[in-house]
Amino acid sequence: MAEFDRLPPAARRWLSQAVLPWSARSVRRLWRKALEESQGDERAALACLTRAEAARLTREGGAVRRPLQQGQNA
Repeated sequence: MAEFDRLPPAARRWLSQAVLPWSARSVRRLWRKALEESQGDERAALACLTRAEAARLTREGGAVRRPLQQGQNA
């Protein structure tokens, strides 16, 4: 639980809604990489986490369905 608590708020929110049972350590690693690649853009980093989860679900034969965020279009 302490590892989860150390995640940035946006990453914690994402993890709490994730379809797969990600470890906080895995999310932290992906989050740091995504923030670096997006030059600190949290929205882009969150999109990266969602793409990573979708790719993993595709490999495992599932599909990702995440509720739309306020202001998003279907």
